[in-house]
Amino acid sequence: MPRRFLLLQIRQLLLRWLSALNGGEFEKTITVTATLSSNAKSGWYKIGDGVQVNLTPGKAATFTLGADMMEGESKTVTWSATNADGTTKTGSSTFNKIKEVVIPTPTGIFAYFLAPSDWSQVDSWAWNDTDNFTGGNWPGVSCTKTGMKKNGLDVWMWKYDGDLTTAPTMIIFNNGGGQQTKDLKFENGAVYNLAGKTNESVSTGINQVGSKKAPAKLKIYSINGVKVAEVNKVSDAEYVLAPGMYICNGKKFVIK
Repeated sequence: MPRRFLLLQIRQLLLRWLSALNGGEFEKTITVTATLSSNAKSGWYKIGDGVQVNLTPGKAATFTLGADMMEGESKTVTWSATNADGTTKTGSSTFNKIKEVVIPTPTGIFAYFLAPSDWSQVDSWAWNDTDNFTGGNWPGVSCTKTGMKKNGLDVWMWKYDGDLTTAPTMIIFNNGGGQQTKDLKFENGAVYNLAGKTNESVSTGINQVGSKKAPAKLKIYSINGVKVAEVNKVSDAEYVLAPGMYICNGKKFVIK
């Protein structure tokens, strides 16, 4: 079996995980840890046209990309490793800086969910010791698809619109078809994914109106007939779409 002399382990700060061998997209900055195998004789890495940096076998070297890059700019990291018998292996990874995704911040009781790519709907089930905040009938209420992506995943939002003055202590997100998160501790405004609460930060943006229980989503189309959103009620559209003219159920309406 061929030996692997250099392992690029990607550790991300405020960013989604990327493949070490293929590089990938990132927001803001990304921290890369290059570790040369302890049985290698020598190795190095180079960022773009920069200087060649030698690696010490068995010792990690860390560098950060993105601080001096513009959105849309790419950098290639080239590396090489040589074993004791003189066999050399080289490779490269290209990293592309993309525009940072800003998740909107509403008011009240709400949470976000970064849905797996194969989920076409997201429902939420939220409760505390005395009350259920999502109708009391599983799988709960439909979340609103914001139309944005974070870390490559669709951003959905649940917002409580009822009259209870307390907050839930637990929440579950599910796809209405048997897949769900575990019981998660509710934190207002937090961003969750299938594994649980993430460390994603939430930046201030436009207000969003969350979901109410509804049997089906309303489909919103552009005047050219392209579907641009699915919402629980027409008034939700103004929070996920830009100003302009749209069509819902065959009727035109304007978002100012």
